[in-house]
Amino acid sequence: MHTWCGSAKEIFGSTRLRGLVSLLFDHPAMALSSLNFIQGSRQALHQDMAVFHIHPSNYLIGAWIAGEDVSADAGPLVLYPGSHREPLAAEFWDYPQTNLRTADAEATARNQAYVDLLAQRTAEPPARGASNPDAPGQARAKRTDALPA
Repeated sequence: MHTWCGSAKEIFGSTRLRGLVSLLFDHPAMALSSLNFIQGSRQALHQDMAVFHIHPSNYLIGAWIAGEDVSADAGPLVLYPGSHREPLAAEFWDYPQTNLRTADAEATARNQAYVDLLAQRTAEPPARGASNPDAPGQARAKRTDALPA
């Protein structure tokens, strides 16, 4: 979207935003990609670092901008505070070479069980205004990894 939409291109290329992210990371930041969906993607609970090839690990900030109305019963974005400090599943011992884009079905299933367990262990409830990730008919929670531990 950032290649053809003027508003998205402005956000994507913002030197002010890049400066803020560089300050947070204490490392020069750059915008790399955008994900776009015609309809909601209804992602299962996951660690963003397990999806993307990011080096060094945990240098990822994501922004979700809803292109449609989203209510609490529609399965909106949910994050678990502090979850970015949890390690990736053992299946991704050689990250970023192995992650959810390259893992086989068995490793993906073991990773999902691991992430579900992490969510159950989380001391704090999902961020305010978030949906219940286990409620029937709702998208599962998206777990975000934003800053290095």
